[in-house]
Amino acid sequence: MSTHAAIRYEAEAGPNPGVYLHFDGYPENVAPQLVSMSYIQVKEGIERALEGGGLRSLADGDFSDTLNVGGEGYAGTIPEDAVYEFNYIKRLDDSVECVDSHGSPVCLTGLSPIHQ
Repeated sequence: MSTHAAIRYEAEAGPNPGVYLHFDGYPENVAPQLVSMSYIQVKEGIERALEGGGLRSLADGDFSDTLNVGGEGYAGTIPEDAVYEFNYIKRLDDSVECVDSHGSPVCLTGLSPIHQ
């Protein structure tokens, strides 16, 4: 079963660009990877993944397993109002936030502070 997620980075101005993640989007998998990466690494990874139509999976902080491999990719950044099972954002201060599909904060205790 797939756990769909959105991974975004905080933009200095305007909407927060993001990429769709098809598999393994649960916090125990994604959050530690995003916490271990710098803001720049996440931003550049998302930009590369967008060129590939989204992410099939995120493994070892690698944004290269894209959906276009199988031809089912998405074009461009996901809409700002798109909601998936888990929705992550890498902040300019390098913190990571996660909310679930109901908009409730997901506790990432020990990984990064959640801004409410």
